[in-house]
Amino acid sequence: MNGNLLINRVLSEGIPDFISQLIVPYGNNGNYVTYGFNNEKKLKLKLKNELLNFGSGNWFGGADSLFIHFPRDLGYFMGSRIAESYFTTSLLINKKLTDLIEIKNLEKFIRESNYFNEL
Repeated sequence: MNGNLLINRVLSEGIPDFISQLIVPYGNNGNYVTYGFNNEKKLKLKLKNELLNFGSGNWFGGADSLFIHFPRDLGYFMGSRIAESYFTTSLLINKKLTDLIEIKNLEKFIRESNYFNEL
């Protein structure tokens, strides 16, 4: 897949966020985490519809976030939630960590995360 796709940015930022949360759970990440949990279903649907878009849209940086009414940097949160969903699909913790760090097949990874299944 193309490295300029939104899904690549979401995962490349969100996976390290998730791995750090295994050590220090959700420390001081600002209001985007609270907003993300409170609005996750709506955000999940929005992200699913934009996964294959080029660029990072309004998910990072927040330059245009005033126009879409959600806090900046939600891409980190969403990527972290996808990673967490993938990680919790198996008891093979070491393999899952390796898979997160070395994604070989992005479509398979997204499918196996089960993150978007309920939509």
